[in-house]
Amino acid sequence: MINRILNNIRSARFDRREFSGSLGDMGLYLPLVTAFVTVVGMDLGAILFFSGFFNILSGLLFGIPVCVQPMKAIAAVAISEGLSSHEVLAAGILLGGILLILGVTGLVGWLAGSIPKPIVRGIQVGIGLKLIMDGMAMIEKTGAWFQWDGYLPGIICALFILTFFLYQRVPVALVIFFVGFIFALIKAPEILHTLRPSFYFPHFVSLSSADFLRGGLHGGLSQLPLTLLNSVIALCALSRELFPEKPIREQEISISVGLMNIVGCAFGGMPSCHGSGGLAAQYAYGARTGGSMILLGTIKMILAICLGMTLLPIFVAYPKSILGALLFFSGIELVLQVKDMQRKKDLMIVFFVVAGILSLNTLAGVLIGAVCYFISSRIWPLLERTS
Repeated sequence: MINRILNNIRSARFDRREFSGSLGDMGLYLPLVTAFVTVVGMDLGAILFFSGFFNILSGLLFGIPVCVQPMKAIAAVAISEGLSSHEVLAAGILLGGILLILGVTGLVGWLAGSIPKPIVRGIQVGIGLKLIMDGMAMIEKTGAWFQWDGYLPGIICALFILTFFLYQRVPVALVIFFVGFIFALIKAPEILHTLRPSFYFPHFVSLSSADFLRGGLHGGLSQLPLTLLNSVIALCALSRELFPEKPIREQEISISVGLMNIVGCAFGGMPSCHGSGGLAAQYAYGARTGGSMILLGTIKMILAICLGMTLLPIFVAYPKSILGALLFFSGIELVLQVKDMQRKKDLMIVFFVVAGILSLNTLAGVLIGAVCYFISSRIWPLLERTS
């Protein structure tokens, strides 16, 4: 383990491409963090501190740009069903415990090995298309053309990203992110006056059995399939495609997500995971080493310790149209993973999985894909032999 960390430190880069890539996942990160703080009532200082801390650890342990994302399903349930901040934290701890057990026992590796490749590709494409749709929806919801946060800025940023998407010498995400920050200041200049020293120091959060009961049943159970399929299985498959020299095992990611939530949520941090969408986004915008995560994590921790909750107005004012443009192209990187599916039978399974994910949810898509895989691999050959 120590030799691995030392090798990852030696290979880490801290240039503009890594910095740009580290910001590639902001299209998902900023809106969900803002929702956790403004709607659920969580502590922004704790969220930034622990997501930054785990960013740094991920960079050191894995040596590639493995992101730290908010858990989408828990966020959605917390907003729609009115979960308290303590119930959200309890859901994260329970989910972390389950993932830790699956990782330590090796069951998650067996599960990953049991899922055929076309179904994994279907998960990646389905999640990628969801990111694309979410990005377009964020731009559309601005409801105006000629404003600092509207259709026109979103379209211009999307065209800029498209122009330089494959030209890695231009740090696309870095440029776009700071343009968004300037737009936020122009739109709401008063947010600068809210910034003031607001020191954060980690502290333990006391949770009740009722928090674990309601949070676990409503939030944890809804998140578990998504985390296993996207944050563990699809992420590891993508890491093998993008970084064949540094592949990540499902057992490692399951243990990482488990410990991340048990420790982080116990001190007020948000339920977090590693996602295939985040890895795809950060890779697409230039990140290639763990240095990108070390950079991002250090910045998050400094902001948390020095400014804490006073940063919230900036999160709220940041242009959704620009986040949408970043998210749109993050999804494209995931969708392109389908390129190695050549046979019609495999593509059919992929499309059925995608249809299930988009119309229902990720678990439903996987189950539909499993039925299609069974029919195509077992029933069709049997019919051919008897015909």
